[in-house]
Amino acid sequence: MNYLLYIIFLIVGCVAHSSYSTAIIRTPTTRCSMCKETIESNLSSTKGVKSATSDILNYQTEITYNSNRITLEDLELVIAKSGYQANKVKADSTAHMNLHMCCRLPKDKKTGGKNGRK
Repeated sequence: MNYLLYIIFLIVGCVAHSSYSTAIIRTPTTRCSMCKETIESNLSSTKGVKSATSDILNYQTEITYNSNRITLEDLELVIAKSGYQANKVKADSTAHMNLHMCCRLPKDKKTGGKNGRK
């Protein structure tokens, strides 16, 4: 019986130590609801992320994440690899050029990528 109580306290202690943090990352290159969907989907499928909400009107993404499993820098990289700037981390250029036309920056709408191949 004491062994069972010890295991229960151990599990409860581990759960209590999981540390969720909330970060707001500037995403100045977002344009539309497809940008929002792409960022939220990629972040939500990342281990350690509890939730992600992208606000395209204010160019920012709020993320609740387990800081014991993933860092803020890793979260910025997930967004950058999705094709969007994250704080000062530049968007991956290949991923950006493969975004739908409505998601690309105006200067990049003339060449390549989804719905814009010449």
